[in-house]
Amino acid sequence: MDLPNYFLADLPLEATLSPAMIAAACETLKRNREKYLAPRKLEDIVSLLCEVAAGWLEPHNKFRRLALEAASERRSPTRPVSIKQASRRRNHRQNQPPR
Repeated sequence: MDLPNYFLADLPLEATLSPAMIAAACETLKRNREKYLAPRKLEDIVSLLCEVAAGWLEPHNKFRRLALEAASERRSPTRPVSIKQASRRRNHRQNQPPR
């Protein structure tokens, strides 16, 4: 699947961000918000986010697989961490008393 490279996060790691690039990205975000989000009800946006999050938890979700494959190509080789492991670690950190 070929996804478009529209965002600053899609730039190669060696790319240098310029003030003009960041300004253009901010303007694009503003236009996209007005075009795609502003007309929607908040409940519809939340519902869609919940559906996407639930789909992400499915091991065979095509977007999850794509993201994990792309991430593994961009980082140094380490032991793989499952979503459940990452979630457990996050919950453990959140449940620790403040230092």
